[in-house]
Amino acid sequence: MAAVFMMQPVGQFLAYGIGLLVLHGLNSPPSRYNLTEPFRNATDSEIGHSKVGIDILWRIVAGVGGIPALLALIFRWTIPESPRYTYDIKQDSIRAAWDTATGTTGLFAGWSRSGFDDDDEEHAHVIEDGESDGVEMESLPRARDFAGASTGASGGSEQNNNRANTLNDGTNGATDARSTDSNAHGQPVVSALERSNELDYVVGLDDPHRKWTQFKRKDWSEYFHDGANGQGNWRNVFGVSVCWAALDFVFHGLGFNDPGTLARIWTANRADEHPQPPSWLLYSAVINDEDASIFSVLESNGINCLVTVSLWSLIGCALLTNRINFINRLFTIIWTSILLAALLLTTAIAFPYCFHKSGHSWLVVLYAAIQFWFSFGPNTLLFIIPAEIFPTRYRCTCYGIAAASGKIGAVLMRITYLRFDDKKLREPNSMSLGYLMYLFSGVMLVVALFAWLYIPEVQIQGSREEADTCIPSWWVENRTLEELAEGRASMTAADRIGFVERTTALRKRILRR
Repeated sequence: MAAVFMMQPVGQFLAYGIGLLVLHGLNSPPSRYNLTEPFRNATDSEIGHSKVGIDILWRIVAGVGGIPALLALIFRWTIPESPRYTYDIKQDSIRAAWDTATGTTGLFAGWSRSGFDDDDEEHAHVIEDGESDGVEMESLPRARDFAGASTGASGGSEQNNNRANTLNDGTNGATDARSTDSNAHGQPVVSALERSNELDYVVGLDDPHRKWTQFKRKDWSEYFHDGANGQGNWRNVFGVSVCWAALDFVFHGLGFNDPGTLARIWTANRADEHPQPPSWLLYSAVINDEDASIFSVLESNGINCLVTVSLWSLIGCALLTNRINFINRLFTIIWTSILLAALLLTTAIAFPYCFHKSGHSWLVVLYAAIQFWFSFGPNTLLFIIPAEIFPTRYRCTCYGIAAASGKIGAVLMRITYLRFDDKKLREPNSMSLGYLMYLFSGVMLVVALFAWLYIPEVQIQGSREEADTCIPSWWVENRTLEELAEGRASMTAADRIGFVERTTALRKRILRR
């Protein structure tokens, strides 16, 4: 999921990069659009040609931007549903097995069967073309068990059971011609063609007319509410929602996606008072340039956004993607939020001394550092954790609540802008953004606080031994989705989330010291 989120800065980088390429392409000789003509000396005819060039520019950029959107739509048609969702919610165990097998190793990978585990449950192991180093799906029951479970739950016919037995027993010629080869574990290996025939036979075993329900109100109440029969997992939703709302409040308030905001911190001098400056010149770093043109404004804004926002956001996401399984995610959210609060406070203090002065480069450095730690910390991790901590049947709903809370935070930011006089904030020489940095610093402390109080641990720090595997002490092991889905029921007393629980545990640790 960290790699998925990294596509956001990748998209921003490509958008600014393509915009600059198209801009230079339209301005390359012979150019008819007069994009480099200084606005002070431009005639009405030249201004008209420039407008045509800019109109072509945004149409090309918007059209190119539609290509990845179309590709994403095509891929979404081909991506299978989550096997956990298919198995647990839709109760279509055969389709879950199919999607797991083909999604893990490909349609034409070999399929071998293992024996039994300690509980004498049958398992299926998927390996690539019969090799022993393939991917093992240790918790995937065989098709006969799938059919028994699904038809039992949905009132399936005896014919479905017979068809499932055919798949496993090799009757009716479905698997009579199996290879007798074995892999390194002594497991019989099925050839790619034989496995393809088996999988073709698997499709459609479950009843397509089965009725299923996402969840019932009683189940929701039992899982999330407090009380005699409730588990009190509302804290998970509350925690990630508040953190996401507060994070987006700050992120959108800083104007990372607004070239006009970035242009102001890149300007070394106060903007001169022009009689009637064009609107596009007011939000640029070349506002005092006598030869300023629409080309120089768009070029400087694009380069400033690439250097300040896209580049450091991309570096932060890439580094986190590489280290995601080596760091404690909750710990990282808390401490990077505290670090961001410190950086924002530093920016607020430095703003009057650096804004539109020779030291304006320090503001650029601070903005880039803030963008880096946003991407390495809460901005990416709060995209990941809500997808881990909820059970399959509630995951989409709870994730949607958390994401919508972020949009509420962005709306509250706009209301705050109005409170601070939005027109004054947008003036080239306004110092109001520096004052808002104090507010943003406090809000990031709120993110750290609520993450500590209400977001559960999703990893286990320490070492453990399994069969032939010894995990070193510095390794941070991910808790399974099944374990996280149990919520508070799977937490120890020291790991329980909530204001009372966290503060009590902290007080005990302090007293022990």
